[in-house]
Formats: sequence, structure tokens, C-alpha cells
Amino acid sequence: MNDFEVIISAYYNLSDIEEKRGNLKKSLDYYKQYVKSKDSINNINNQEEIGMVKERYELERKIEQDKRAEMEAQTLEQERIQKRDSLQYMGIFIFLIVLFVVIIVSGRLKISIKRVESMIFIAFLLAFELILMLFDNEISNLTNNIPLYSLLVSVAISISLTPLDTYLETKLRHLVVKKEMPE
Repeated sequence: MNDFEVIISAYYNLSDIEEKRGNLKKSLDYYKQYVKSKDSINNINNQEEIGMVKERYELERKIEQDKRAEMEAQTLEQERIQKRDSLQYMGIFIFLIVLFVVIIVSGRLKISIKRVESMIFIAFLLAFELILMLFDNEISNLTNNIPLYSLLVSVAISISLTPLDTYLETKLRHLVVKKEMPE
């Protein structure tokens, strides 16, 4: 029992004693003091509870703001990475187009067949590697980032692209090597 509770109890007991003695005026005065003290304690307790509720609300609001700020930062970082990756993919794609144009134009220049075939091989190797890179996220999601499964899916894609590679390389060779080139 704290001091306030002792005082409240004392006012109540004094009110009870004075009532039993027949001194109703004093009993009423003590009872009023009892009610007033009890109300004061209740107000103090209510204010403490309100303070605790306010603190809890502020803490929850701060946690929510921190979470929101963290999510925004993650979103911005993901957007930055996506822009960077898109620019790099675009650069690789443009490089491949330029490389294929150079290969096609090389048919009109005096370049050896072996060198042209090497350029064709490198161009298609880069093109199919780009295709695998573009599907990398989907492959990772499909295989739950298990390296062996990722490798198997990549090999399956590569094998399925082999006939297309052979066909396109043959067509490009025939297009470039129209006339006899130096060995």
C-alpha cells in the first residue's frame, strides 16, 4: 500500500467513525475528502495510463515509419539495380547488333574465312549467353537457387537452342562467304 492509499483509507475510516459517533457533519467532510482523494488518485492513474498508451502509440508509429522507410529504400535500390541491369543488357544487345553488322560487312572486305568464322562463333556464343542471362532470374526461381538444378536447366536451354544456332550460323556463313575469301 502506498502513501496515497493509506490517506484514502484513513479518510474513509474517519468518515465511518464519525458517522457511528453521530457527528454527521464531520463524517460528511471526511467522506468528501475521501472521494476527492480517490478521484485524484484515479486521475493520476488515468494520466499514467494515457501516458503509457501515448508512448506505446508513438513507439508503434516510429516502428511503422522505420519499416516504411526501409521498404522505400529497398524499392529504390531495386529500381536502381533494375535500371543498371537494363542499361547493361541494352549495351550488350547493341554490341551484338554491331558485331553481326561487322560480320555481314566483312564479306565485302578481304578478311580470311577462319577469322570470319571465329567472329561468327563469338557472336552466337555471346547471343546465346545473353539469352541465358535474361532467363537467369526465372531459372533461379524455378530451381530454388540450387546450383545443380540451375546448371541442368541452363544446359537444357542450351541444347534446345543448338539446332537454331547451327541453322543461323550456316545461313550467316553463306551470306558472308559469297565469294572466295583468303584463308
